[in-house]
Amino acid sequence: MLDDADDSRRNFLKCMAWAGTGALFAFRGRRGGLVKLLWYDGQGLCLFSKRLEKGHFVWPVTNTGRVSLTPAQLSMLLDHPC
Repeated sequence: MLDDADDSRRNFLKCMAWAGTGALFAFRGRRGGLVKLLWYDGQGLCLFSKRLEKGHFVWPVTNTGRVSLTPAQLSMLLDHPC
C-alpha cells in the first residue's frame, strides 16, 4: 500500500513491474475519501475504486510511504471508515 498523494498514473506504471507477484496495491486520495486498488488477475490489471460520501479512510502511519497489510487489516480499512 502506498501512502502518498502521488500521481496515480505514475504509481500505476510502477506497479506494472510487480504485477506477476500476486500483490494488491492500494492508493488513497489526498483527502482520504477515495481508495483505489490494483490487482493482477493473471490476464491483466484490475482497478477497484471506493469513494466515501462522508468521512475518510483511516490510513496507517508510515515513514517510508509504504506499508504491508494482512487481508484482515485491508478489510478493516475498507469496511470501517471514519
